[in-house]
Amino acid sequence: MRVSKGGRKETTVNMNKVILVIGIVIVLWGIWVVIKPGIVKAILTRLKGPLVYLPALLRIALGVVFLISVRDCQIKWLIMAFGIIFFAAGIAMFMIKPAKLQAFFERWANRAPLTIRLLAIIAAVVGGVIAYAA
Repeated sequence: MRVSKGGRKETTVNMNKVILVIGIVIVLWGIWVVIKPGIVKAILTRLKGPLVYLPALLRIALGVVFLISVRDCQIKWLIMAFGIIFFAAGIAMFMIKPAKLQAFFERWANRAPLTIRLLAIIAAVVGGVIAYAA
């Protein structure tokens, strides 16, 4: 807690802890997908209609959180790079027609389990890097 100029007590959130939690969640997600790769198909096949843009909103939100959190993190340039990538990817997804996005998700849903597991391992490693950089 800190005291503001007006004498009120304010609680502050160390944003590096938020990034740490996000990194840990990504690691856990990657491990879960390695164990049960079918979960990817279950999720991606449900992204129809307006839900097709849900991953874009998630990426934009992550990008904003990462960019806001840069000053509190240990490896600032890395968190900034991930923030820019997440944000730009989210914006780019909104430029793609819903039918094309849905077809893209369906192609990924039908990938071989080994491919999905390998990408999940990469995601888990990236999550670990994010947690370390926090």
